[in-house]
Amino acid sequence: MDYTYESLTCPTCGANITVTDTVCSCCGGTFIRKKKSIITGANVTSLINRNENLADEKGVIPYILKVVELLDGRKPFLCDRKTIDQCVRHIEIAYEDFPCGLLDYLRAYIEYDYFERKNLNRKPGYHFYLEQAKMNEISQEEISELERVLKNKINIGG
Repeated sequence: MDYTYESLTCPTCGANITVTDTVCSCCGGTFIRKKKSIITGANVTSLINRNENLADEKGVIPYILKVVELLDGRKPFLCDRKTIDQCVRHIEIAYEDFPCGLLDYLRAYIEYDYFERKNLNRKPGYHFYLEQAKMNEISQEEISELERVLKNKINIGG
């Protein structure tokens, strides 16, 4: 199944690309696909450059980049509900193909920082996703890298 992200762009020319593209239809730039993820030329993000194994093994980078773009350096608590719903949807789409602790942790962060802090009761709540992240063996390295990319310290439940 292909998903098109308006903001997933070619690092060379800025044209829109999809998660499954291997060549930019605009400039002809090539992308290396590894296990359904896109690893682009020199540096689509420092997350890929600094932790290439994460991109190779999880295949979630394009989805996480979309969530990072939507949050735009803000904590979820400071975002509007439409933005949060879009973030959650991108995480859900990614999780269908790439279930992993990193996505569980990102979802727990959004569930806690937006829904729990605003006293909006949702089931399952952030506790569920935090437990899933632990069961899926998220590493401290992945959490640190996620914090760096989000430009926020992640504090769940405290």
